[in-house]
Amino acid sequence: MLLATTPCLPKVAIIVKDLVLLILECSTTRQMKLLRNSLLLSTIFCFFLFTSCQKSKPATANNIVVQVLSEPESLHPTNGRLGARNMIMYFTAQTLNRLDPQSKEQAPLLAALPEVSADGLTYTYTLDPKAQWNDGSPIRAADVAFSIKASASPLISVQSGRGIFEKIKDFQPDPQNDRRFSLIMRDKYVGNYYIVNDIFIIDKRFFDPQGLLDGISVAEVTSPDTEVESNQNMIAWANEFNDPKYNNDPHFLKGTSGPYIVQEWISGQQIVLTRNDAYWGKGKKANAHQQHPDKIIFKAVLDENAVELQVKQQKIDVATAIPSQAYKRLSENETAQEHYHIDFRSRDAYTYIAYNTRPDGIKHQPVFSDRNLRWAFSYVLPVDDIIRDFYNGQATRITSPISVASKEYNTSLKPVPFNPDSAKARLDRAGWTDSDGDQVRDKKISGQQVPLKFQLSYPANQQTITDIVQRIVAEARKVGMDVEPNPVDFGLLGRMLAQHDFDAIMIGSSSSPLPHDFKQMWSSGNWQTGENFTGFGTAYTDSLIEALRSDLDPVHRKQAIDHMQELLFNEQPVAFFFNSSNRMAIHKRFSHAEMYEILPFVLMNTLEVE
Repeated sequence: MLLATTPCLPKVAIIVKDLVLLILECSTTRQMKLLRNSLLLSTIFCFFLFTSCQKSKPATANNIVVQVLSEPESLHPTNGRLGARNMIMYFTAQTLNRLDPQSKEQAPLLAALPEVSADGLTYTYTLDPKAQWNDGSPIRAADVAFSIKASASPLISVQSGRGIFEKIKDFQPDPQNDRRFSLIMRDKYVGNYYIVNDIFIIDKRFFDPQGLLDGISVAEVTSPDTEVESNQNMIAWANEFNDPKYNNDPHFLKGTSGPYIVQEWISGQQIVLTRNDAYWGKGKKANAHQQHPDKIIFKAVLDENAVELQVKQQKIDVATAIPSQAYKRLSENETAQEHYHIDFRSRDAYTYIAYNTRPDGIKHQPVFSDRNLRWAFSYVLPVDDIIRDFYNGQATRITSPISVASKEYNTSLKPVPFNPDSAKARLDRAGWTDSDGDQVRDKKISGQQVPLKFQLSYPANQQTITDIVQRIVAEARKVGMDVEPNPVDFGLLGRMLAQHDFDAIMIGSSSSPLPHDFKQMWSSGNWQTGENFTGFGTAYTDSLIEALRSDLDPVHRKQAIDHMQELLFNEQPVAFFFNSSNRMAIHKRFSHAEMYEILPFVLMNTLEVE
C-alpha cells in the first residue's frame, strides 16, 4: 500500500540503516546489550516520527480542498456568469454534450453525439439509457425541452445565451422514444453543433412543479420575435425561477444530474460538494463520470500570501489560480516541490480593460465615448513590462477576443505599444488640455470644465492586480490622466458590467478553440440585457457579426473574421492585454494529477488517494 506521507519515509530509513551498521560493528555482549536498549528507544522514536509524518496529511483523507479566486455569485442553472460558477457546476450539473478537457473535442455526456442531417439543420440526440434523476426517474426529452425554454426565456435574470438559443427553430420529440429528440436549427450556424454545451439539463418536476411552461413551445420561446414575456404563465414561472434561493441555498441547489451535489455553502468561506450516491453514471469509464473524492471543498483564497502559505502548509490539495509571484516562490521552494506537482498551462482566457463607451453622463462622464481617449489610455498601458515583471513572461499578448490557439485568430494585428507620446497626441486631438496647470488635463463639457478623472475598477484582494493597477495609474498620471483605483469585491464585478456601472474595468474572460461567435459580447443588440458591456457596435458591425454566424466557407469566413477583428481593434472598446496562464498545484498524494487548458483545469472528480 502506498502512503500519502512518502516524503517522511527517507528519515525513518536513515535511522534504521544506521542501527544495522552499528549492530555489524559490535563485538562484545555488553555492547550488544547497550545496543538492544538503544534499538528499543530508536524504534519508539521511529514510530513517533512515522506517525507524526502521517498526521501531516492523513492517508485515509479522501476529501479535496480546492483554491479558487472567488466564490461564485450563483449556482443557479441559468443565472450566473463568473468562472468560479462554471468550475463548480462542472461537477454538479450536466449538459447533453461537453468539450473534453483532454482532447478539446466534443464528447457525449447525458446524450450521444448528434446525428446531423445532410442539410446541416437537424440535430438528433439520444439520451443515455441509464440517465436518471436522483430519485431514479428517467431523464426524458421533455426535461430537455423544458431546459431549453428555461435557458432561452427572455424573463430570466441573466440573458447571456439568448442570442445563441435563437438559432433553435423547433424541438421535435420522437413519438416512439421519449429519450430521443431533434433540434431543428433556424439556419446554418458555425456553433449549431455546440449549442447544447451551454444548456444545463434540469428536472422539470423540480423547477416547474405546476407545469406552467407546458403550454409554451420551445419554438415560441426561442423565436427572435418572441412575445412570451407577456404570457402570464411565463411571468409567474420566471418570478419563482429567479428567486435568490435558487442561487446559493443548498436546499434549492437541486434538480441537476451531476456526480456531486452541494452539501454546504458558507458565504465567503467555502462550498462543499459531496459524492452523489444516487448518480446515474456510476461505473462508466469516462472521466466525466468519476467520483473518487468523498468531498470536493472549494475554498476562496484571494490573498497572494495566503495562497502561498496554505500550499506550504498543505492546507490546499488543488490550486488552479496561484498568483504569479507566489507561483515563482513556490516553484523554488523545496517543501512545496516535495509535496506538490507545480506547473502552468496556457489558458483559453484573456485579461483586458473594458471601456464604457456609452456612459450615462451623470455618474460616469463621457470620457471613453471618444475613441481618442480609448486609444490614449491603451497607449499608457505597459503590458509588455507587466508580463515580464508580474507574470514571469508566462503570458502571450493578444489583439482580439479569439483564442490565440484558434485558426481564426488574426495574426496580422500588432499589439498596441506602450507609447506615452502617442497618448499625449491623442489627448490633444480630443481637446483635453491642462488649462489650470494642476497636471491633470481638463475639457469643457456641456458648459462645465471637467477634469480628466475616472475610475479603474478591478478585483479586490489580489496583490498582483493591485500592483499592476498602481503602475498603470502612475503611467497615466504622466500624460495628464487622473486615474482612481477602485478595488471591487469579485462577486460585484459581474453586476457592475451588466449595469454598465463603470468607467474602465480590468477583468478576465474565457475564450475557446471553438468557432468564435461575436454576437454575445459585441452585437449592439446585446448592450441592454446581454454581455456587450462596453456598448460597442454599429449597423455595419452588427450585419457582419450576423453574416459570420452562418458563414461555413472556411476561406471566406477567415477573411471576414479577420476584418471583424480589425474593426474591433481600431475602435478599441477594450484594451486587450494577454492570453494568460493558469498556475496550478496538485498534491502528490493523488493519482491522475493532470492539468488542462480549459475548464475545470483539473478534473477533481478523478483524483484518487494513492
